[in-house]
Amino acid sequence: MASQRDQEFVVFAASRITMLRRTAYLLCGDTYLADDLAQTALTKVYVRWPKLVRRDGLDAYARQVLVHAFYDLKRHASSREILADDPHLHGASPQQATTSDRPEDRLLLMQGLATLPPDQRAVLVLRFWNDLDVHSVASALKIPTGTVKTRTARGLKALRHYLESQALPPDSPLLSSLTADHDEREN
Repeated sequence: MASQRDQEFVVFAASRITMLRRTAYLLCGDTYLADDLAQTALTKVYVRWPKLVRRDGLDAYARQVLVHAFYDLKRHASSREILADDPHLHGASPQQATTSDRPEDRLLLMQGLATLPPDQRAVLVLRFWNDLDVHSVASALKIPTGTVKTRTARGLKALRHYLESQALPPDSPLLSSLTADHDEREN
């Protein structure tokens, strides 16, 4: 009986590890730390696996655990992270964080995300990378939907301000995609 349960978890973990690592990387900006966060999330899911398989929402629970592990990390962080362009992030997701294919734009976006407070960064990553709606993000973070909307607006504003300070032209595809994605999702 336990081996069947373990096999089911292995299948789940194998199918979700890449998504969890990418989400974690967008949250923390460090490949190795992202691996640790994804592993922490899967470990906690495994501990609760017998109770979780009886209900829907395994992906949501895994994301929730991941974001809370990130919050815990930020509460106890002794220094700020330094971002570098990560080859593990490139090219592999249908849910691109931006419509730009330029590595410079991806690097700028990652640097901009690193300037945001953890709560705004988590909301933006869940909304725009994981493509969750406001209610799903609110559920994952256990916050009201109004708070999700506020953090999204403030995070996008701060991200746009950062990108504009990097001498991007106002008609840049990167800036345009941030505005267009937010406007479409709010409707």
